[in-house]
Amino acid sequence: MRLAVTLNNRYNQELCDQNQVHIIMSEQYKPDIWRLQVQWNVRGLVKALKHPSAGIRRRAAQSLQTLGATGAIGALQSALEAERDAAVREHIEAALRDLRQPAPASPSTPSPDAQIEAIIADLRSGDQARIIAAARQAADIRAMPAVETLVVVFNRSQTPLKARLAVAESLLTMASAPVEISLLGALRNPRWQIRYKSAAVLGQLRAEWAVEPLLRCLSDSQRVVRRAAYQALLKINTPQAQRGIETVRQRATRRKRGEAPAPDEPDEIKWPEHEHRTIHTAPTQPLDPATLGKSPHYRQNQEDKSKPQ
Repeated sequence: MRLAVTLNNRYNQELCDQNQVHIIMSEQYKPDIWRLQVQWNVRGLVKALKHPSAGIRRRAAQSLQTLGATGAIGALQSALEAERDAAVREHIEAALRDLRQPAPASPSTPSPDAQIEAIIADLRSGDQARIIAAARQAADIRAMPAVETLVVVFNRSQTPLKARLAVAESLLTMASAPVEISLLGALRNPRWQIRYKSAAVLGQLRAEWAVEPLLRCLSDSQRVVRRAAYQALLKINTPQAQRGIETVRQRATRRKRGEAPAPDEPDEIKWPEHEHRTIHTAPTQPLDPATLGKSPHYRQNQEDKSKPQ
């Protein structure tokens, strides 16, 4: 009898210890809400609505609102019913109001708020032409409320490359560019040393969205910049980059042979007219390795390189 009581007490103690460990692990797990948002991970954000931390639940609701995740309305409603924190409830209610709101009819002369809402809607559409037009419009009117959506769209891997470049140009014009995008402005800096370093770092980041600007740098007045851009394109190695590299090789071969350039071959690759306004824009953040290490694309490339071939 005494042995049975001892064994039972020991079993109950083990159960308590296991439950305590589970509670501690649940409290220690803190999802990266910003990363979930830029990855468009709605499922992960919905899961974060049930996290023990009120701050994480609040930020998850804000991110779902920013993404316009109408598919998460049901989860937000369930979270609202179970939520006891007043501040978190306010953010969940605000997200639900925003997500349930029907798209307003476009007036003949849209108000500034309606214009920004239309820009954000186009940025979220996933359509390349709409994203490019919205990004340029955001830059033209300095639509600062759209900056967060622009960053999310830029970091989303499904965004077409031409659209990502347009979004990068927009953020650069509004002086709100993250470090990766600030490299685009550095490619146009009057100092060749900065242009050279920018091209080299874009190659290290495997910045597929920057192929067009790097192709233009192949006509740079400084040979070291041209070479850095060429090496960057080799590292990026997309079909567009490969075509540009092949064009440069053919041009070099023709010049060595003393042949005339092709009829459709320009002497230099010029920046498009709409990009002239940012031609001397300097980086908005320092281009140091510690900062670059925070780039999601840089981390992804490092992980890819570490995988066994």
